[in-house]
Amino acid sequence: MQNGGTAICMGHFSCRLRAENFRTFFSRAGLEWEYESFDLCQSYLNSDFLPKEITEILPVTHFAKAVHLKNVGDASWYRLQHIVKRKQDHDEDEMSDEQPEPAWTVLKDSTPVAMAQVENGYMGFVGDVNSSDDSNLVMIAMCGLYV
Repeated sequence: MQNGGTAICMGHFSCRLRAENFRTFFSRAGLEWEYESFDLCQSYLNSDFLPKEITEILPVTHFAKAVHLKNVGDASWYRLQHIVKRKQDHDEDEMSDEQPEPAWTVLKDSTPVAMAQVENGYMGFVGDVNSSDDSNLVMIAMCGLYV
C-alpha cells in the first residue's frame, strides 16, 4: 500500500475473531477502524463520499450478514443505522404509573464496507461473510475496474 497498491480484506470472517484483532490489524495501516458487530442488516450507499462513477454501478442498499466496523468516518461505502432504545432514568419510573415512550437514538458510524487511502495506496474492507453479487460489485469497484 505504501507504494500505491490496494489491499482488500474480505471473505469468510470468523465470528471467533476478537475485537482486538481487528483494532490491531487496521492500526498497523494507520487506521482507527474497530470491530462493531456481526449482524444481518441492510445498509445504505454513502453517495456523499463516493465518486459518481462508483455510485452508478453499486446498489443503493446492501443487505448482508456481515462484520461491521466503527470509527470509519467518510471511508464508509455503506452506512448502517443502528437504532438503540434509550434506558429510562430511575426517576422517570417513579414519577408516574404511565411509562413514557422510550427515546430512540440513531447511530451512524457502523459499516460493512469501507475503503481509505493509506499513504500512496488504499485499504478496503468488505465484511460480508457470504459471497453475493453485491459484494462482488463492491470488490470490483474497489479495484478500480468499474470503468
